[in-house]
Amino acid sequence: MKLRLYRKSRVREYWIIDPSNQIVEVYPLEGTAVGEPQVYGPNEVVKVSIFADLSINLADVFGQ
Repeated sequence: MKLRLYRKSRVREYWIIDPSNQIVEVYPLEGTAVGEPQVYGPNEVVKVSIFADLSINLADVFGQ
């Protein structure tokens, strides 16, 4: 339901953070289409595609 609302609102990225498994899934949203997710592990850096100068170090997020 949340993903459907995000698509309707034209949100450009949808993130699912799984703290138990220490992964982040990033789904690109274009119009009403949902792209294949990119999955990142706890020691990776995620480049936030909607902000040119923003990257998130997942080691900081998951306390690695």
